[in-house]
Amino acid sequence: MFLHAGLLDSRQWERQLETCSGRFRAIAFDVRGYGRSPAPTGPFAPHEDLLGLLDALEVERAALVGNSMGGAIAIDFALAWPERTAALVLVGSALSGVSFRAYDEAQAARAEAVWERGDLEAVADVWLEVWAPLGAEGRVRELAYANTGALAHDELEEPGDPPAAGRLAKIVAPALVLVGDTEVPAISEIAARLAAELPRARLETMERADHVPNLRRPDEFDRLVLAFLDEALG
Repeated sequence: MFLHAGLLDSRQWERQLETCSGRFRAIAFDVRGYGRSPAPTGPFAPHEDLLGLLDALEVERAALVGNSMGGAIAIDFALAWPERTAALVLVGSALSGVSFRAYDEAQAARAEAVWERGDLEAVADVWLEVWAPLGAEGRVRELAYANTGALAHDELEEPGDPPAAGRLAKIVAPALVLVGDTEVPAISEIAARLAAELPRARLETMERADHVPNLRRPDEFDRLVLAFLDEALG
């Protein structure tokens, strides 16, 4: 099960859905308000929505591959339903219960100014500047622009309760922690924390990759993920 980053959607994983489908049943999930999922009408917990999707598809156990926001959802799910979690691949993952600053003061001021005047594409441009420093052309920009409307619903998303920070030692599933070498420093710090606190985790740093390594280095990403899943799932 592939879980996308914030401001992207399930199309982030088009390549991986193809490369993984020869060995596994490969599924991608759109969080409410992103991609093909309708906007939320009230508070919701994405990891609970994920459980509902797995139930609807009659998937008893799944390996969860999550980028950024998607990684945090995967961790919250693994804590709530360990028996349904076969493995975790955490890619530039966030972590519920950990706040961090990714924008510098100038970037934050620009983002706030364009948000206040309702220029969502300009908000996405600042996001791309921070999270996609290796270049915002092509698919990354296309998906970011397509999901700007989801920004209005961020406050409705509810993480796991209690949050995952401080509870990582309870996760029994094997985990691969992936981070790009040009990642936002705060996310690199979370990656190191995940590798240190998850009982069965391994950390891999991908060269020439930022916050979306599956789009930057797809061949290398697929090699690492498929090798890990083959080992973890037997």
